[in-house]
Amino acid sequence: DLDTFRPARWLAPGGGLVSCAPFDSLAFGHGARKCIGMDLVNLYGPWVLAEVVRRFHIAEWEGPPMKEKTTIMQQPAQDVHLRFSRRSP
Repeated sequence: DLDTFRPARWLAPGGGLVSCAPFDSLAFGHGARKCIGMDLVNLYGPWVLAEVVRRFHIAEWEGPPMKEKTTIMQQPAQDVHLRFSRRSP
């Protein structure tokens, strides 16, 4: 199930967010060698994402199922092209 793109996995039945143990997802690593940008992303990431969703409509992905590749960081295996259109004020 972890190989499937399913963002709803992080939504609790009551509408909140599901919490997970800190080592269940190692996107930023852990310990002395964790990503130096982790705290910055955890602070500003939700705010930036909320602003993008508030200001733009994002068209549904129409490409093939996405795959990941892991090098020094996780990233999509192929280019991701999204269509954004500005929402009316």
